[in-house]
Amino acid sequence: MDLLYMGYFCNEQTFNELVESGSGSSHARQQLETKLLNGLIEEKKDNSIKVISYLPKIKTIYKEKGEKEVYKGIKIRHLWCDKNKLISVFFALKKNIELIKVWASKEGEKVILIYSANPIHIIPAFMLRKKFNLKIVTLCSEISIYRRKDKENIVTKISRQISHFWDGHFNGYILLSKYMNEVVNKKNRPYMIMEGISRDRKFAKNERNNNVVFYAGGLTEDNGIRILLDGFILLKDIQKELWICGDGPLKILVEKYEKKYENIRYLGLIENQRVQEIEEKVGLLIAPRFSGNLFTKYSFPSKTIEYLSSGTPTVLTRLKGIPDEYFSYVYLLEDETARGVCKLLEEIYAQNEKDRLEFARRAQDFVIKTKSERIQARRIWNFLKAIVKV
Repeated sequence: MDLLYMGYFCNEQTFNELVESGSGSSHARQQLETKLLNGLIEEKKDNSIKVISYLPKIKTIYKEKGEKEVYKGIKIRHLWCDKNKLISVFFALKKNIELIKVWASKEGEKVILIYSANPIHIIPAFMLRKKFNLKIVTLCSEISIYRRKDKENIVTKISRQISHFWDGHFNGYILLSKYMNEVVNKKNRPYMIMEGISRDRKFAKNERNNNVVFYAGGLTEDNGIRILLDGFILLKDIQKELWICGDGPLKILVEKYEKKYENIRYLGLIENQRVQEIEEKVGLLIAPRFSGNLFTKYSFPSKTIEYLSSGTPTVLTRLKGIPDEYFSYVYLLEDETARGVCKLLEEIYAQNEKDRLEFARRAQDFVIKTKSERIQARRIWNFLKAIVKV
């Protein structure tokens, strides 16, 4: 079985350059795609995987990188596209059709795995499905109609509607949350629940700064950034520090708190590798996203498994898209207010440090043994093989 993976993936250096250029490329998506491809490549160990990747067209980066990259022996063909320019979208679609035709024309069973419902990928794939007898599966990372609309323009509105239309036409679905199935899989096609992917290996023990509470992610209201800041300053223990990294609408608020309080640090937008290094060396990780928002039912936050993989104690809220089994391995923020944050932090730090780290170690064992790159890739390969036979 030959696999064509269509997503947004690029080598880490290219990704970092795109982020620095202000492209808005998603750290969470890059991390998930990296772990996914690592597992698929390790499981397959031959040349039957091809990758076509959509990237935002930044002229200086495009000219330097060109249209081809290699990742762990796998060839990646890039589609550089400015989604705000119709002519750029047209040429990206045209190029994608050509690339799929070349791949599909060879003999053998063929399956396309598309990360999210990006029209640049799904339109060419579905145009050629009947001609080449292709099976098309989506890794549904989000529900298109529930995407954030704060930066929406006419192009993104059209893209959203196209994506929503095609949601119901795939041969199979790889979902992050069981609730996604009721929205996107109207024809009751085969599906599997993946949730997320953990790094395969445990990391060496590090010197920890147990006084540091760390948040990494989007700086938005629905991610609970305001209650995190206000709850932290209610702590009476001035030795504790709050470190925050990421970007978003509340960046100005975070910078304001940093100037006012000596024990709050804003690290800016930093590379994924550096984020993971910090996660392994601090005392506590926190993700106070509000659980009442509807979209949390139809998602599985990437930070859940990333945090648990680090071996550092973790605080989460009871999001509907996270299965209950995860909540046995985290500290739960049930009172999603500033005072709730403060009280929970006080309770956690009142515990013995050794007990906290043992709790975190069990969490790390859980995700590595059940959600590792190899384990998840094996599940996906078996699912795709079954789809091809349908």
